[in-house]
Amino acid sequence: MSTNPAYIFREKIGIGENRSVTYEDKVVDVEYKWKGKNKLEILQHFEGGETSYIFKHKKNGTKLTTIESAD
Repeated sequence: MSTNPAYIFREKIGIGENRSVTYEDKVVDVEYKWKGKNKLEILQHFEGGETSYIFKHKKNGTKLTTIESAD
């Protein structure tokens, strides 16, 4: 997978479809983890730390929480 901005995240991912992807041109691993059918966590592991994106779907929309953690 390339780090070209158009390909940084999967455009579509099915509910419950957990995946792990490694970028070819950078040392970055991305994990897609479902925690139930309404919560998706995307973890980017890279040299120097990791970033978590947590999407929670509710009746009134989707909430995004971003957590950056340095090594």
